[in-house]
Amino acid sequence: MSFIVKMAREKEEIDQILNLNYETFVEEIPQHHINNKRKLVDRFHEENEYIICKENSDVIGMLALRDTRPFSLDEKLGSIENHLNISFSKPCEVRLLAVKKNYRNGRVFAALTGGLIRYCLQRGYDIAFISGTTRQSKLYRHLGFESFAYLVGSEDALFQPMYLTKKTYMKNKNLHAFTQISSYLPGPVTIDAEVKAAFDDQPVWHRSEDHSTIVHSVNKKLTALTNAQNVVVLTGSGTLSNDAVAAHLSGLGTNGLIISNGEFGERLVDHANRFQLQFDHLFYRWGEEFDFHKIEEKLAKKNYDWLWFVHCETSTGMVNDYFSLERLCRNYSVKLCVDAISSIGAVPLNFDSIYLATGVSGKAIGSYTGLSFVFFNNLEDTNYHI
Repeated sequence: MSFIVKMAREKEEIDQILNLNYETFVEEIPQHHINNKRKLVDRFHEENEYIICKENSDVIGMLALRDTRPFSLDEKLGSIENHLNISFSKPCEVRLLAVKKNYRNGRVFAALTGGLIRYCLQRGYDIAFISGTTRQSKLYRHLGFESFAYLVGSEDALFQPMYLTKKTYMKNKNLHAFTQISSYLPGPVTIDAEVKAAFDDQPVWHRSEDHSTIVHSVNKKLTALTNAQNVVVLTGSGTLSNDAVAAHLSGLGTNGLIISNGEFGERLVDHANRFQLQFDHLFYRWGEEFDFHKIEEKLAKKNYDWLWFVHCETSTGMVNDYFSLERLCRNYSVKLCVDAISSIGAVPLNFDSIYLATGVSGKAIGSYTGLSFVFFNNLEDTNYHI
C-alpha cells in the first residue's frame, strides 16, 4: 500500500476535502451544524492551502494551513503575542487535521506531518500554531509542540492552543524521521551520516597510494551499482559530465536524437547546440509521457547513430521509461546515452547496454556535490575516448 502526499489542486480533490471536513467536524466532532449536502466549507477556505494524503484517487487524510492574520486562535484568545514570551517573524496556523477512520494507524498522520514540515520549511515559516484536541495532547507534545494560554472550544470539543518553532524542529529527531524521503525533485539531498564522518577526517594526498586505493574502490562500487563496464570520475557538476558526453558525441560526427519532457531534457539540447552536434529534437510537454510508437517511427525512418534522454526528470519528478528506450535502441542499433544524474541510487538501473551515461555524487547517492561520473561501454570502436 502506497500513499501520495501533495497540495490539493484539482476540483475533485477539493470536493473530497469538503466531504471529509464534514465527516470529521460535524458528524464525529460536533463543532458545526448538520446540512443536507454533507459538505463543510471552512470559513477560511479561500485562504487555506490544503495538504492531502491520497490512496489512488481517494483523499484519505488532510490538513489546512494559512498564514493570514488574524488566525482563528487570535479570534479566540486575542492577539497570540500577548500569551507568549517568544518572538517570531513568519507564523502560520495549521487546522482541520482529519483522517478517515479506517486509516488511523499512524501512517497517514506521519505522511501528512512530513508533507506539512517540508512545506513550512520551503515557505520559511518560523513558527506553527495549532488548536490541538485534548484527546491527542500527548502525541502533539511528543512531536515538540508546546502548550500556551488556555483551553478553547466547547465542553463537547475542547482544544489546547499549541505551537512548534523551527528551532525546536531542528533539534527534534522524532520530527526528522517524518521528512526522510527519496526526492525526485531538484534541491539538496540528505547527506548520509557515514559520508559526514568521512569529511571530518584529514584529507588524503591525491598522489598517495591511499588515494589510488580509494579511487579504485569508488570506481568498483559505481560500476557494481549500475552494471556498467567502466566509469570515469570528474571533479565538477552534472553539467560537466553532460558536456563530456556532448564532446565525445561531437567527435563521432554522426546524427542523433534528443528526447525531452522537462527542464533537464531541454538542457541536453543546449549541450548539443554548444558542441554543434547534428541532431533532431523530439519535444514533449513537461511531465508528458514519451510516445514510444512515435519514437520507433523516427528510429525506423532515419538513420540515427545515438539517442540521448534524461532518465529522472526532476523538473517534474517524472521517471522516464528507461527500459523501453533501451529496447528500441538495441533493436535499431542506436547508441543509448542517458542523463541518470538524479536516478542513480534512487531506482534500479542496468547500464550493461548503454553507450554513455552520467551521474553525480550529490543526488540519491547521498554524498556532497562536487564529483560527477561518466559511465561507458565499448568505446573502442572510435578514435575518441572519455
